[in-house]
Amino acid sequence: DASANEIELKNLRAQLNPHFMFNSLNSIRALVGLEPEQAKSAITRLSTLLRHSINLGKQKVVKLEDEIELVKNYLELEKIRFEERLQIDYKVAENSLSCQFPPLMLQTIVENSIKHGISKSIDGGKICLESSFDKDTLVLKIANPGELNMSAAENGVGIANTNKRLEILYGEGGLFEIKQEGNMVVSTIKIKYG
Repeated sequence: DASANEIELKNLRAQLNPHFMFNSLNSIRALVGLEPEQAKSAITRLSTLLRHSINLGKQKVVKLEDEIELVKNYLELEKIRFEERLQIDYKVAENSLSCQFPPLMLQTIVENSIKHGISKSIDGGKICLESSFDKDTLVLKIANPGELNMSAAENGVGIANTNKRLEILYGEGGLFEIKQEGNMVVSTIKIKYG
């Protein structure tokens, strides 16, 4: 039933809690006395990020380009907190940017990459975000250093939530998986259109 799916999608989107806001505010607070100009620009970035996440969150799908813009803003804020412990590598295919994509899905996965990968490592590491679009399929990969705890991952709300949203929007055309590849944890979203 379409209306039941609509309600479920709204509920799933509502579970996306930007807990990073507290981390960002603490990072900015630390900057206020030391680097007031940097603190001002960080507040502006946080404000933009919140406005975008609210606007995107109201929509059923958005352009991948808009979602990536949100993620870039988020990661710039996290760089204040982690400094040189956080490196970011983007390999975004130009032809993937106009693909329709569930709002805040990528954002949530990247947040988890920070929480379970970067923040748990003394040295931090690199978050790699890669997109490609071939024939009718979008493939997004997010990689972070760390060890995948499968039992925690399977019981977490994030994976079930992501799979459910993809299923409602794309049926069998949507796929989310997370796995260990060497010393990296790799999350992959695949969406087959049409």
